Amino acid sequence: MSLPIRIIALDLDGTTFTDEKQITPRTQAAITAAIEQGIIVMPATGRPINGLPEAFIQIPGVRYALCSNGAVITDLKEHRILYEKPIPRSIVLAVMDQLADVKGTFELYIQDRAHIDQKLMEHLDEYVPSPHIREYMRKSRTVHSNLKEFFETCPYGVQKINMSYATVAEKEQIQAFIKQNFPELVCVNGQPTNLELTIKGADKGEGLLAFGSLFGIEREEIMAFGDSYNDLDMLEKVGVGVAMANAEPEVQSHADFVTRYTNNEDGVADVIEQLLEVSPIELTLNGSEMKNELEVYNQIASVFQRDFPKNLSGLLSMLISIQEPTEITLTNYEVLQNTLGDFSEQLLNIFSKASEKNSAICFNIEEIVFLEQ
Repeated sequence: MSLPIRIIALDLDGTTFTDEKQITPRTQAAITAAIEQGIIVMPATGRPINGLPEAFIQIPGVRYALCSNGAVITDLKEHRILYEKPIPRSIVLAVMDQLADVKGTFELYIQDRAHIDQKLMEHLDEYVPSPHIREYMRKSRTVHSNLKEFFETCPYGVQKINMSYATVAEKEQIQAFIKQNFPELVCVNGQPTNLELTIKGADKGEGLLAFGSLFGIEREEIMAFGDSYNDLDMLEKVGVGVAMANAEPEVQSHADFVTRYTNNEDGVADVIEQLLEVSPIELTLNGSEMKNELEVYNQIASVFQRDFPKNLSGLLSMLISIQEPTEITLTNYEVLQNTLGDFSEQLLNIFSKASEKNSAICFNIEEIVFLEQ
């Protein structure tokens, strides 16, 4: 893939992050490689600014963030809002009044954080099915004894209204009500039972186009990755829309490309590597030359030039630290007939653990040579 891409926008949950809310070393390395080639890499998320994962925004060179589904874009380095499109106060108050008796969460995204009423915060287990999202909300929300009273005296605009319900049916009922009674709002969902409201014209796609115009970057030079319905407009409006392999079929149908792998399999990294024409490091280890841990260590260390204790523990640490996509093939691996032997078993265990902990590594055995006892 060879495209004049100058911006890569990444949805977070279900896209850049695994289902366990982790960003893998391989994906971090791909983002870093893109930044080093002069590409702006930025999160494009429904989260508020204070909900951005440190693991992403601490990657050197990540400077900008599109938050609240495109209602705000921030310069993280200068702590400055570059673009904002809030919901008019009259509409916010009307929505609050209309939904006051509805059972579910109700949050206002203002400035850099999400605000919620104390009584709703106490019922997250009822309305937010995902334990990961509940934990994230408890850590990141600003809680008020009376959310409406707070907003009535707040001088800042609302970037997004976020709501969550116990069931998909309840969510769909409220979604139909919003669409009928508040045509000025965009109503999408990033999770099966949540609703996210922004003013029309404030979506991830429009936000990215507005951001690009600030730097003289054309639509065709923007690539975006997403997996959910709140990514649809972004996938359609940018030059290259990439849907995840784990995305719903409808989301995939709106994209230019679909990743070969899911968010749990470094789907984002795989595409960025193709874009940058980065090939995985291929390392073949000759098992007949590895009689002890020092010989194994030296073969691998000579490629990656990392300094760890020259033992099996150090070998594992070195393998886990590798960020470059790496294919390690073990060939001519000599073991005693009917038994692996202590060292052989330890070594295979090391490679197995490394592969589990570091998705940048692909390990396989090409040939085992059985020796007579």
